Amino acid sequence: MFRMLTKTEIVQVPYKGAETAMLAVLAGQVQMVVIGPPAAAPHIRSGKLRALAVLGKERLPDLPEVQTAAESGMPGFEVDTWYGVLAPAGVPREVLTRLNGEFTKMMLAGEMRERLAGMGVQPLSSTPERFGEFLKAEVAKWAAVVKESGARAD
Repeated sequence: MFRMLTKTEIVQVPYKGAETAMLAVLAGQVQMVVIGPPAAAPHIRSGKLRALAVLGKERLPDLPEVQTAAESGMPGFEVDTWYGVLAPAGVPREVLTRLNGEFTKMMLAGEMRERLAGMGVQPLSSTPERFGEFLKAEVAKWAAVVKESGARAD
């Protein structure tokens, strides 16, 4: 998406996970990394890593000094790291409603909220329907990026 929006030629170096990508940028093996707040926040706070932008619509409460990509001159470059809970198709509505309610309570509880905030994660809750709409929008957004990139599954 960065290459698509900025028309910048960069070499993408795939890593097997956030930890190895973070180690590579900290060791100077690569010049930049696009990575989620949980992996980056401790290194930003320690001064070992300089954050250029957060890729959400808003600044992170835990890193308020870091501008959004839009504030930095790259409108449309929005990539949210998110986690969701999914269930198989056909699960009864009452079960989904209860699971959603329990996960929402857990995520918004004081201790969990503090723990997540310490990792740069902002807990949110939704309804199963809104989450389904969000997933459809994510698939459409990333399908366009994959098509533009010419990437293929081999």
